[in-house]
Amino acid sequence: MRLDGDDITRSERIKARARLAELEEALAKKAEATVAKKEYNKKEGIKEEGYKREDRWDMYIEDKKRKEEEEKKLEEESMFRDYNKMVQDEKNRPPPTTHDDKGNVR
Repeated sequence: MRLDGDDITRSERIKARARLAELEEALAKKAEATVAKKEYNKKEGIKEEGYKREDRWDMYIEDKKRKEEEEKKLEEESMFRDYNKMVQDEKNRPPPTTHDDKGNVR
């Protein structure tokens, strides 16, 4: 039998099986203590430290704003800003009409 690329011998499996109850009990105690600590912190209004979803979202928004500001700054300082503006204006131009001012087809 293998675990994470290492061979597990029969004697190691027997030893692990013998300690299973002891380890499960220790894990249950640690889980209880962690839950109690979280409840206490929540009750006392202590903010948990760590890397949470909200923190990641805030960092994402800050990074996005920073990148937009850098992009805008680079665009303003670019030596090709006039050319880029002209190309952008051409892209935003409406398609040519097929009729003249009198309504006749060209």
